[in-house]
Order: sequence, then C-alpha cells, then structure tokens
Amino acid sequence: MKYKLTEETRNLDGLVLHRIEAVKDFADVKAGEKGGWVENEDNLSQDGDCWIYDDAIVMSGARVEDDAKIANEAIVRDKASIIEKGWVCNKVRVTENAIVGGMSKIFGKVFVYGNAKISGGVRLSEEALIGGNALITGKARIRGEAKILDNVIVCDDALIYGMAVISGNAKVSGYARVFDRAQISGNAVVDENAKVYFRARIFGNAEAKGNDVVHGKTELYK
Repeated sequence: MKYKLTEETRNLDGLVLHRIEAVKDFADVKAGEKGGWVENEDNLSQDGDCWIYDDAIVMSGARVEDDAKIANEAIVRDKASIIEKGWVCNKVRVTENAIVGGMSKIFGKVFVYGNAKISGGVRLSEEALIGGNALITGKARIRGEAKILDNVIVCDDALIYGMAVISGNAKVSGYARVFDRAQISGNAVVDENAKVYFRARIFGNAEAKGNDVVHGKTELYK
C-alpha cells in the first residue's frame, strides 16, 4: 500500500471525492505528502509509481496505473485510463473510454474522449480535441485548436496544428505537416514530407506524399 484516502473531501457532479496521502516514499513522492482527488481506490493503483498531484481529479470508473502521472487541474473520468508512463496535466480532460499511455504527454486544455488511444511519445497541447476512435502514436504532435476525429490515425513524426480538422478514415504519417484551416477526410492519406495548409482540402481516396505542397483553397479528391 502506497497511499490512503484522507478525510478531506469535496463534491463534484454529485460524487464525493477524497484527497489522497502517500504512506511511503516512492518515485518523487514522500510519505505524508498529499496528492489530488479520487472517488475510491479503484481510481489509482497501489502498485507502480503512478500518482495524482496537486488538485487533479480521477473519478467515476477512470483508472491511473503503472507509472502514469496526473497533475495540476487535470480531470480523468468515466472509464478513461492513464497507463504506462502517460503524463496528463494543466486543465486537460480525458473522458469516456479514452486511453493515454506510452510516454505521451498532454498539456494545456486538450480534450480527449470517445475511444481515442494516445501512445508512443506523442505530445498534445493547447486546445487540441481528440475523439472518436482516433489513434495517435509515434512521436506525433498536435496543438492549437486542431481536431482529430472518427477513425483517424496520426503517427510517426506528423505535426498537426492551427485549426486543422482530420476526420473519417484519414491517415497522417511520416513527417507530414497539416495546419491552418486545412481539412483531411474520407480515406485520404498525407505522408512523408507533404504539407497541407491554409484552407486546402484532401478527401475521398486522395493522397499527398513525397514533397507535395497543398495549400490555398486547393481541393484534392480521388
């Protein structure tokens, strides 16, 4: 046993949450140090070096385990899981059945929901929205107000930012860059060193690969 529930409580959405307190030293946590909030011990594993810092909250059926960390004012709820060495902080929200793992780090006001899976060395920041059955892996970076939805896959060293929207069964991989108000949808693929930006749209079965640059109000459809 590495922590206990204290008598310090707060209410959120009709649920009573308890502040946690470490009962032994582990990782960077010292015995007697108070952490964030949980509904019960099912929310935070007693094994590994996982911890909830500051005023972060893990509630409902959500689970933090392995060496995962939750900090600041982050909230993890419903049946979401933060596992392995996942790191969630600031005002991030992870809900529904979303899973954050690997060595991923999520900052800012990012919202992850649905059945989305975040793994590898992914970095999500600012106000990015990740939902549906999206899979974000590798060393992908997503920031700004970008939206990743449906069955999208973003992997490798791909970078998506601005107000870009990726939806449908689209895939963004390699060193591809998608930004501004670009939209990728359908079964479209953006790969290798391709860049898609401004108000460009790629949809259907169209592809942008190699050193392709798609910008302006260009539309690619196949």
